[in-house]
Amino acid sequence: MAQLHAVVQDLSSDDGGELGLLPRDTVNAYIHAESNLCAMYWQEKIDRIGIQFAQADFIRHFTDWPEILKTLESCFIIKCDLNSRFSNWSEQFKSPTVIRNISREDISAEIDRLDNNCNYWVILVHGDYPTSKQVVYDCKPIVIKSLIEVSVGDLFIGDKKYNWLVQFQQTEGNTVPLVKSGKHETPFEKGSYC
Repeated sequence: MAQLHAVVQDLSSDDGGELGLLPRDTVNAYIHAESNLCAMYWQEKIDRIGIQFAQADFIRHFTDWPEILKTLESCFIIKCDLNSRFSNWSEQFKSPTVIRNISREDISAEIDRLDNNCNYWVILVHGDYPTSKQVVYDCKPIVIKSLIEVSVGDLFIGDKKYNWLVQFQQTEGNTVPLVKSGKHETPFEKGSYC
């Protein structure tokens, strides 16, 4: 999305004059409409995933998501700016520990380390900082795999008892670092547990 904005901005000017092909107001309206379409498309994907699984396997927190994210932040994130909630978690992990680096193709195998009978917090990041948006779900590993298939941003998986939070950090290349916050051992470091 950020790359699209840059390209469209390059094609614009304040008046649509010689250097720009489109007036800036037209470009801004296009960007706003594109953002709305992306949000609508995401919701459509989530709705499709939701009908594939039992309600207990995929819980969408429509009203209490801010409290869940606040609790996760208080446990695992260093908040430098109280006005910027639920963003830029990657660079603000408390006591970050790199578990290991994996390839993108191995993400599904890592999810298999989670207990199939347990639900986990899953936080997906949409967009680029500072305007990125984080969405939290309460789901089983099989649903996590479906969410990964439709998501392109960073992914966080956390224990529902708030013992640990692991980021699958998206990078430019094929390498995905698994970075942990929390003092307890994670299933990514040992066998599965609830």
